[in-house]
Amino acid sequence: MIRRGTKMVFGLGMLGLGSWTMLSTYNASEGATAVVNGKVAIIRAPKDGYVSFGSLHRGSAVEKGEPIGSFAVSLSPGQDTSGPKTIAQARGRVRAVAAEIDDLQKQYDALRRESDEYRDARLKQLDIKLAETQAAAEASRAKERSANSIVDRQRHEFARGFALKETVTAAEQTANAARLDRAAAEKKLDGLKVEVAAAKNGTYLADGYNNSSYSQQRADQVALRIAELKSDSRQQSSLIASLSDNDQSPRPVDAGTDTAVRSDLKSPVSGMLWSINSESGQFVRAGDELARVIDCTQLFTSIAVSQRGYGAIREGEHASFRGEGQLAAWRGTVVWAGVADREFGTRIQAALDPPVPSDARYNLMVALDKGERVDGQCPVGKPGRVTFDSETTWGKTASEWSQTASEWSQLALTTAASLRDRLASRTAPN
Repeated sequence: MIRRGTKMVFGLGMLGLGSWTMLSTYNASEGATAVVNGKVAIIRAPKDGYVSFGSLHRGSAVEKGEPIGSFAVSLSPGQDTSGPKTIAQARGRVRAVAAEIDDLQKQYDALRRESDEYRDARLKQLDIKLAETQAAAEASRAKERSANSIVDRQRHEFARGFALKETVTAAEQTANAARLDRAAAEKKLDGLKVEVAAAKNGTYLADGYNNSSYSQQRADQVALRIAELKSDSRQQSSLIASLSDNDQSPRPVDAGTDTAVRSDLKSPVSGMLWSINSESGQFVRAGDELARVIDCTQLFTSIAVSQRGYGAIREGEHASFRGEGQLAAWRGTVVWAGVADREFGTRIQAALDPPVPSDARYNLMVALDKGERVDGQCPVGKPGRVTFDSETTWGKTASEWSQTASEWSQLALTTAASLRDRLASRTAPN
């Protein structure tokens, strides 16, 4: 009995030792994958005009209030600023309309071919049906002639006393039925002839509200669109001629003859020029997006995690970010903890929108301390791992379970050794 108890306790000790090893290994790999991120400020055109960015490019460092480009509203004397028209715009519109007309013309030609093929096939089908109806009409006429002949013969036999009245009546009823069948077949034949004549003109009477094929309907719509575009092209050409004659079109802002209202495009935040969406000298409309600047003074990292180990994280808790190849940890604070949202990066206007794993249930956002920025640069996009200081994280729980498993293992091994000594003392000779 003691020997069996010793084996059981020893087995529990080994199980505890194995659990301690596994949990220690898991604890060493704690943390969630993340990247350094930042919010972007969008710069838009204040009015219709021309934009220029000079020598700046994507990745250039900028300070808050620093001019990153210039914007000019180019006005000619007497020009209506509420809706300026330029020769360049009109010519661009003419080219775009011509390209669209070319594409639509190709669609129209293809639809017409499909419509013609459908009409030819439909006519062949109707011709076959017409031939069958004509044969049926001829058969009904022959049947009627035969029935009338039988009626005449039965009447003659009845007059001679060789046939009954009932026989004559039955023959007359058969003749009347044959006459009705012949009349119906002829009407059906007349209807098919009308349908064939309509089909040759592209109208299909038996299709209900679809009195023409779908291809023909689409071709008619495309033809209307082509006519509208040609009218638009003629209007734009007239506008070009009018502006050229009157010389009232605004020219690029560098032209000395124009009156240009210039203003600086200033960066709203300190950070890095993330994107430039317009070329220097390009005409833009009011509200068009010109550029984006990352705010490098308030960097953060956002992660999407599963519930296990992170469901208890709360706002205000501390965390650490350690970039790849980086020894020092970058401290931060949890500023958002909520349900996973695949549009989270877009809603907070983040520069990067990392993919969300399919099993993710929570979004965590950690604001990184400004004073601990790596190398004094703006490391947006730097990958690494985030660990949390909270005791409710899985990593901390794993540590506690690891310690408990180690204590159980030591206790089980000590108990097993004691039982083994007692067993040895009892079996030893006196």
